[in-house]
Amino acid sequence: MSKEGLMRRNNSQVPRPALGNVPTASIYGPARQRCKATFFATGLNRGCDPNRDRIDDCHGPHANLEALTAEGRRDEILRNEDAFAWVLGFFPTYLRPCFARCIAGIGQVGYYVTNYEVDTKDYTGDYECARAVFRASVASESPQCSLHIVLAHDVWEGTGYGFEGFMINEARRAGYQLITMGESLDDPVVIWNRDASTGQARRG
Repeated sequence: MSKEGLMRRNNSQVPRPALGNVPTASIYGPARQRCKATFFATGLNRGCDPNRDRIDDCHGPHANLEALTAEGRRDEILRNEDAFAWVLGFFPTYLRPCFARCIAGIGQVGYYVTNYEVDTKDYTGDYECARAVFRASVASESPQCSLHIVLAHDVWEGTGYGFEGFMINEARRAGYQLITMGESLDDPVVIWNRDASTGQARRG
């Protein structure tokens, strides 16, 4: 049993063959209004529906990977995989490092490292500022020739019960289509997750 009270799987020996055409370790949002979203879940997050929403990895207990050793970074990632594997029987192929830092070694465990380019800073609780940042981002370019990856945190009440809806409405008003991370990379659905036993692309 781990210190959190859950028995740990050991995913460290699961094969990590390349899936898709994007090199691993390459740099590259959500609500319930009938739109798609990608949730990057830490080991402490809950509430996503795997039959509707994309669930990807934001690793373990939300540590700054730059402050860890290579072994520590790997363990941080594998700990979150344990939770995915126990509950869902698979784990994702996309990972967003917490605090948008440190990708060293992540490709070795077969992840596409993703990141945002619009930080709403909703976690500060200043939703007036967050709305201004988001509104400016969707107004800055034509949706026909731009793609925005936006950072927001649905674990904050003000985001889950207000700001998410604002972002969806503003994006649609500006002509944007709301898609998942895998779709933004033109990756086929079959390679979005790995089978927890074989490490191969999850089918079905």
